[in-house]
Amino acid sequence: MNIKRQIVGLPPYKPGKPIEEVKRELGLSKVVKLASNENPYGSSKKATEAIRNAASETTIYPDGYAAELRHKVASKLGVKPGQLIFGNGSDEVIQFLCRALLSPDTNTVTADPTFSQYKLNAIIEGAEVREVPSVDGVHDLNAMLEAIDNKTRIVWICNPNNPSGTYVNEEAFKQFLASVPLMY
Repeated sequence: MNIKRQIVGLPPYKPGKPIEEVKRELGLSKVVKLASNENPYGSSKKATEAIRNAASETTIYPDGYAAELRHKVASKLGVKPGQLIFGNGSDEVIQFLCRALLSPDTNTVTADPTFSQYKLNAIIEGAEVREVPSVDGVHDLNAMLEAIDNKTRIVWICNPNNPSGTYVNEEAFKQFLASVPLMY
């Protein structure tokens, strides 16, 4: 069996530890976990009710296109429905983007450190990963701009950044976007 050479020996993704494991390991009775986009306050009553209602429709395959949600979000944002991507969490959307845009003759630019899924999925597609060191945990946008060339297909701005929790403010982000060269 032929396996992509770039994934041989690639370490598997390690999600954050479950709350119960952290409690046992550190001898704590209460842990508020924010590392995996978990909500310490629980779901809204509307979300819980929607899940209960959906549970009665398990005989029908779900709409993978997310048509109803797609149209409502497109209307709210003032964009065309086809301009939106929906997935089962950010990991899947990152995978979609990498699969569609990256190949061995392309590169991606990302901060270091940042969310590990950007690099992992780029490596799987055989793309070059250009990691730009963060400054005090914040993306160095100027250095990231310098790392972009005509083979760059994705520039990742994790906002707020994982793992630092720092963020790029709206003004700096808009200035960065205006400076990124458009290549088709």
